[in-house]
Amino acid sequence: MIDYNRKIEIPIFIYGTLRQDQPYNFFLNRYKVKHISVKGFQLMELESGNVYIKRNNRETVLGEFYKINFATLQQINHLEYGSGSFDKKYELVLYNPKNGKSFFYFKLKKNRKIASGDISKRGNIVEYISDILSCKTINSKITHKKLVSLIKKKFNNTPFIIQ
Repeated sequence: MIDYNRKIEIPIFIYGTLRQDQPYNFFLNRYKVKHISVKGFQLMELESGNVYIKRNNRETVLGEFYKINFATLQQINHLEYGSGSFDKKYELVLYNPKNGKSFFYFKLKKNRKIASGDISKRGNIVEYISDILSCKTINSKITHKKLVSLIKKKFNNTPFIIQ
């Protein structure tokens, strides 16, 4: 069972319809926002008008940085991945630069092979954070550094999960 009372701050970069003055910001309007630009990404637009970011060493994307709890992450994940609100699905990935702080963001989901042939091993960060919060052996406060460390260990630098 998930312990929603556990202290956890999930650092997330928001660049699209969840930003302030955008249609879905109500998920985040109770959190403190920090406006940032992130180098190494390019903002792209689909025919439908939805946006996504892709890696590009020459470009910079403007967005917002939040530290959110797990319940909010689940709501956003449902919107981005499972609700059908968008014509494409987005999945949570960890951006782990060599220099600088790691953060999560939603990336346009693409088809990919599940090498193990086992759906339970396909790799899903939100499900894994749920597992962490259900674990009684991990102390009650999970820091940003600890969360990133656990995810890196679990997914062993899987390129579609950790970038």
